[in-house]
Amino acid sequence: MYKTILSLFEVAIVAAVWAGSGSCQMPVDVEKAMANKQYLAALEIYEKMPRRRRTTSSAVAAAKSAWALGLSNYAKEEFDRAIELGELKHDLTPLDKVRIFFSKAVIEFQSGNFNLCIEYCESALKLLNGEGPLKGQILMLMGDSYLKLRKYAKAEKSYTAAVKRLNGEDKVDGLYAVAWVQYNIGKYEQASRNLKKIPLYSVKSPLAIRLLALIALEKEDFERLVFWLNKGKEQFPDEFLDSWVNYALMIGYIGLDQKAEVAKLRKATSEKYPSSDPWVILLNARAEEYEWENVERKARLIVR
Repeated sequence: MYKTILSLFEVAIVAAVWAGSGSCQMPVDVEKAMANKQYLAALEIYEKMPRRRRTTSSAVAAAKSAWALGLSNYAKEEFDRAIELGELKHDLTPLDKVRIFFSKAVIEFQSGNFNLCIEYCESALKLLNGEGPLKGQILMLMGDSYLKLRKYAKAEKSYTAAVKRLNGEDKVDGLYAVAWVQYNIGKYEQASRNLKKIPLYSVKSPLAIRLLALIALEKEDFERLVFWLNKGKEQFPDEFLDSWVNYALMIGYIGLDQKAEVAKLRKATSEKYPSSDPWVILLNARAEEYEWENVERKARLIVR
């Protein structure tokens, strides 16, 4: 087991625990306190307990309590201790180990240690039998870590594998995550297919519609761009209030050569957003350019 250096905050918490008073407690009391979300009490009981009395399950409970209190180093040490005790006493199942490795992976992710997070995820997957939601959650965390490291191909692979094992909103999160990666690496068709699998009234729907609009913008598919943005404004008006939406709509209307819509949108934008807004400035510039092109086109026709 590797040793870690406790932060000053962690030292203060442990000192407070030792300063408390109380009678001799049993390992099950640590678990009960943790289950009741009495995290500091759980650590107090655990720290007062002689080491020889500590059990695998009490070490896990102490680790979870420390984690809930933000004591990451303490939590990692006790998760390691739980594995050591489990191997010594043969009371830790492979699934228990999977959950411990997964917990440590989450802690490392939260700490920004993405490579170490991936290592713990891999350790968990090696022990995990079956294809259920837990495997999907671990694969999602791996994908998140690869994304943070900008390893997009590996992130796509992890997210795709996760989606197959998740359900409900977790599956929706996976679909959006893999679509976001595919968008970033130029796989627009695959990204669109995954986004269209997201139910309309899912929490992720506004983001999915916006990403579909971005894909249409990248492909210069102006008809789909206008369709998705107007659908977003209709279905989720509060999430499509920003000035970028109007700017992107302006590009769509110009691309479709819809003069009336260009004029109407420019007027509506000027009434709703400040003229100093960066997207409004860009919108007006594109509109003026379009209007001048129409003037020049008419002039050329007259000359002919």
